[in-house]
Parts: sequence; C-alpha cells; structure tokens
Amino acid sequence: MQNTVKIYMLAFISFFVSTSEYVIAGSLDNIAQWAHISVAAAGQLITVFAIANAIGSHYS
Repeated sequence: MQNTVKIYMLAFISFFVSTSEYVIAGSLDNIAQWAHISVAAAGQLITVFAIANAIGSHYS
C-alpha cells in the first residue's frame, strides 16, 4: 500500500511541475522585456524546462 501512495504522489508532483511551465508562457513578453532579450529567446526557457522535466521524470 505504501508504494501506491508514492506512485500517486510522484504522478501528482510531475503533473504539477509540468503544467507550471504554461504559467510562464502567459507572461513571456514581460519576462523577455525584463531580461532584455527577445521573446523567442525567452521562449527557449520553456523548451529547456520542458526537456529537463521530461528527462528528470523519466529517470526518477
């Protein structure tokens, strides 16, 4: 029973972290303006986060 709780908790945390990257997409132009970079370069931050999240959740 204890492993079932761990699996559900891992799935919930993975879902929560994965969907949190879309919060950044809504304010991407503000982040790009704040960092003095283009919106395309700031958009790559979301891509890097998504790839790191996919790799991290695969091996955990």
